[in-house]
Amino acid sequence: MKSAWAYIRVSTQEQGEFSPDAQLREIKQKAKGQGHSIVQVFQDIGESAKMADRPEFQRMINEAKRLEKGSVDAIYVHKIDRFARNREDSVVYKAMLRREYGIQVLSAKEDLDDGPVGRLIEGILECIAEWYSLNLAQEVRKGMTEKAMKGGNLTRPAFGYVLPEAGERFEIVPEQAEIVQLIYKLYTEDNWGRRKIAKYLNENIKIRQPERVAKKGKKKGQRIGGNPWNDTRIKYILNNPLYIGKTRWNVHDSTSGYEKKPEEDWIISDGQHEPIINIDVWEKAQMKTKRKKVSPGESSNYLLSGLLRCADCGSSLSANRKREIRQDTEFFFPYYNCDKYKNGSGCRSQFVSVRRIESAILAHIKKTSETIENISVEVLKDNSNEVAELTLLERSLESYKERYLRIKHAFESGVDTLEEYKENKLRLKHEEEEIENRIKQLKTIKPTCDSTDFRMQLKNVHTLLNDPTVSMNEKKQAIRKYIKSIEFSRHNNILRINYCIRD
Repeated sequence: MKSAWAYIRVSTQEQGEFSPDAQLREIKQKAKGQGHSIVQVFQDIGESAKMADRPEFQRMINEAKRLEKGSVDAIYVHKIDRFARNREDSVVYKAMLRREYGIQVLSAKEDLDDGPVGRLIEGILECIAEWYSLNLAQEVRKGMTEKAMKGGNLTRPAFGYVLPEAGERFEIVPEQAEIVQLIYKLYTEDNWGRRKIAKYLNENIKIRQPERVAKKGKKKGQRIGGNPWNDTRIKYILNNPLYIGKTRWNVHDSTSGYEKKPEEDWIISDGQHEPIINIDVWEKAQMKTKRKKVSPGESSNYLLSGLLRCADCGSSLSANRKREIRQDTEFFFPYYNCDKYKNGSGCRSQFVSVRRIESAILAHIKKTSETIENISVEVLKDNSNEVAELTLLERSLESYKERYLRIKHAFESGVDTLEEYKENKLRLKHEEEEIENRIKQLKTIKPTCDSTDFRMQLKNVHTLLNDPTVSMNEKKQAIRKYIKSIEFSRHNNILRINYCIRD
């Protein structure tokens, strides 16, 4: 009898005739009737047919590559859709197995010959399987949407809750719920900021978010969670309606890197679980959060927004407003601070008032315009075409690491032969070298600058920035024309302005 392999795939939801034992039993029966003996079995349990990187499937392909041609005559599957529900993957792998290694893919349930009619029927079945997979995904999402609208749980429990193995309703974890309530109290009653709350919890509270095993993504199978408190986690708790007995779903778009969807697409419903926070405390927290936010209109009124960077860590210095109450009167003081420090993820406070830093910059521009010959200033002559080309080339160069990995994966998966892999690798290397040479050429272009012209331009800018009749938008455009970036460090006494000049 000729040797053959069996490939079995079953998801965790499938039962009955699709179970691994049931599939293998029918495969062995079919193989025996066609003169084949199953000598090795590959099983992907709990994997989708749409995942081309199924571990056992890939191991089977790699095993086939190492065999002497003719050692294995066929690979049996229970049904054609067990091999793949994606038509493209199915065609590529079947063609590779048939042409390179002389291995047929046969079905235990469908009688398909290797002739033109059999190939046609096989292709039709694969198209039907792919349609079924896409249609099933739509139906599943429809059911999930309906469940979300009825307040059913579709997400893992947030900190403060747990989902019992045999239940669908979140249950409160008392010791964690106390921490959630403490966070809201510190934020709403004691008027603490998120970073201060995170620091307090890290120093005084030992309970953190429990560790769990990731079920998908790059960290699948790894233990995640248990991290220290930070600004982001506090913000998530303060903005999560789960704590007032609500459920929230359809917030992120999983097809685009989990970016947030517009709020009108979110589904927020009354949940089936007990709340941890009462509605009055929740609304007070939301009002404070909205009050602390700087609207786009307010942000645009800060002259140096987008230009200031922390000289210690390189992060941006963004504008905020500090609220104070004096004699029953509310005051707001605008200031800049390091984003990394504000998020509680490192660095030090670079707190500086907007008025102070803007005055210092204006004074520096005035001084530079008067004494440029005696000041060491880096002046870059900006050629927009060359700058745009350099940016595009540098981005393109960053993509080559991923491109090398893709052609390597294609070779290891058996899609490309060794000769094709070598040819593609050589092609990428030549392209990469050409880009690197062009980048070197662009970077060696020496800027030129006439100090007298530059001094006059800075004087005009200084005059414009001090003109009360000029709009803030015009001032921002003017200062960005001559200043590339500003580096500031309160602790190291650094104020560095990187000027640029255009013809």
